[in-house]
Amino acid sequence: MHRTLYYRFLNELRTDAKIDQNDRFLVVFAGTTDKEVFSALGFTNAHFTNLEPTQLPGTQIIDAKNLPFPDESYDHVVAHAGLHHTSRPHQALCEMYRVARKSVIFFESQDSLAMRLAAALNLAGEYEVNRNLSAGGLGGGVDDKPIPNHVYRWTLREVEKLVRSLDPAHKPRIRARREWSIQEHVRRLLSRALPGGGDRQWPSRVGKLASDSFNTLAGSHGNSLAVQIEKTYELQPWIEQDGDGLKLTSDPSRARRRSGLASRLPI
Repeated sequence: MHRTLYYRFLNELRTDAKIDQNDRFLVVFAGTTDKEVFSALGFTNAHFTNLEPTQLPGTQIIDAKNLPFPDESYDHVVAHAGLHHTSRPHQALCEMYRVARKSVIFFESQDSLAMRLAAALNLAGEYEVNRNLSAGGLGGGVDDKPIPNHVYRWTLREVEKLVRSLDPAHKPRIRARREWSIQEHVRRLLSRALPGGGDRQWPSRVGKLASDSFNTLAGSHGNSLAVQIEKTYELQPWIEQDGDGLKLTSDPSRARRRSGLASRLPI
């Protein structure tokens, strides 16, 4: 678990004081992995939720696309490998942003040229059927229904555009890690394919070597993406405070100059 991107990225944020031990966390799409990681990191003030009640006993049943919480009611809202299971991933991320006071943190598959090639070669799936099969075809798919979900992969640029559209008055601050998280996948593949592989340590070592090599050569094109969207509350230079609200600055030339509105290129 300590080698996972989930644990390492949260631990990095804690080390850099981007998250605090006493912060309040809302975890959506929560499962046993989330509880184990939060316990290992010592985060005890966490509210675990999921659309599927069997995923983690004691979780509140909540649809991430429609969170029943007031604006900025939690310090951080976290989603690990869950956004691609919903039929409206952008809406779910927007809801997470609305409920967060300090930041949104999520972990998903990355959309890159390498991953598109992997999907074309049938090395990476476009749709996820394993959970449906384990549920006997009765659930486990998109929105926990019988239909397998599309594996929605993200780009960092897409995240930035979404945040700028959702909160155009404030400057976005986005922190991300991109890497190949394939060690466990390679280990399982070798253990199943070769006689005695499951009883030896070398499949794990080969998996680690493959993961380290891929990350050294082209980590930014990896299959995994970890993102923190920090709410800075820093106004864009063309926005100013107007009582309890916000408005466009009263200096038109400044607004055009700072916002890029002076450009003669068509939108």
